[in-house]
Amino acid sequence: NKDGATVTAGHLAFQVAPRINAAGRMGEAKNALRLLMTDNMESAKILSLELESENSRRRKEESAIMEQVVNHLSENFDPEKDFGVVLSGNDWHPGVIGIIASRVVELINRPTVVISTMDDAARGSARSISGFDLLSALSACGRHLEKFGGHRAAAGLTLLPSELDAFRRAFNLEVKKRVNNTSLRPTLKPDLEIQLSDINQRTFQLLSYFGPFGISNPTPLFLIRNLDLVGSARKVGTNHLRLRVRKVDREFDAIGFNLTGRISPENLKGPLDIVCKLRENSYRGISKIELQVLDVRLSAGQHSLDGEVYS
Repeated sequence: NKDGATVTAGHLAFQVAPRINAAGRMGEAKNALRLLMTDNMESAKILSLELESENSRRRKEESAIMEQVVNHLSENFDPEKDFGVVLSGNDWHPGVIGIIASRVVELINRPTVVISTMDDAARGSARSISGFDLLSALSACGRHLEKFGGHRAAAGLTLLPSELDAFRRAFNLEVKKRVNNTSLRPTLKPDLEIQLSDINQRTFQLLSYFGPFGISNPTPLFLIRNLDLVGSARKVGTNHLRLRVRKVDREFDAIGFNLTGRISPENLKGPLDIVCKLRENSYRGISKIELQVLDVRLSAGQHSLDGEVYS
């Protein structure tokens, strides 16, 4: 690791895995396999550069499609009427529609199907919300589909373009039958309420002993209340939220990935309550602990700035 930080499951999940997956999403999966199997350093460098190029192309495709999706949702999404969401576009790259579906679920907390239409065929990728059996709902809409398969949380499907509108209506109705307003309101459940003064290198090291973290062993979530905002919150990158928080004599940098799509930095005025994870940020050989924000609310309120609820 050139930054000197300890390699964690998070590095593998968010830095290594996307590049390996990009090979299959955008081109030939065998290039990733060759990289993993080679014992020649020069070959590994060449293959790594190829995967990096594919990943850059994946990110560009994803960004372009996501921009269309966000614009569509801002004009058309009705939370009172849209229970299951089906989004479609001409020639959207099939290698990234699953990623788009996941990001839409994060934005609106609705079971979502993203479909790429190409001449006489349409191919889709679906993602679910917590507690909703996606595959069962798709089975109930099977008369509109050519093929489908997956599990409760994710699925793939194909259908004729002529069936797209009928499937969109059927899926929305089927989801409506199976959910209620409570299940459509996202809820974060912090594991523990802490103070900024509880956070130090030893705490971070002790937490690491419980890893590696992932779906079956999620990273601990912490609630921290009544934090002052140092300076102003701002948007960085495509849609990330950057801020610095303070309480008494302790200050930490904080980052909220993909949060500015639902939380405007201009609306953040202290004091704030946040739900966060602890993460290590390494830059030029210097490592420090920062807060990865999942949600934020004004301390005097009971709801987050975008309607997400936590207790």
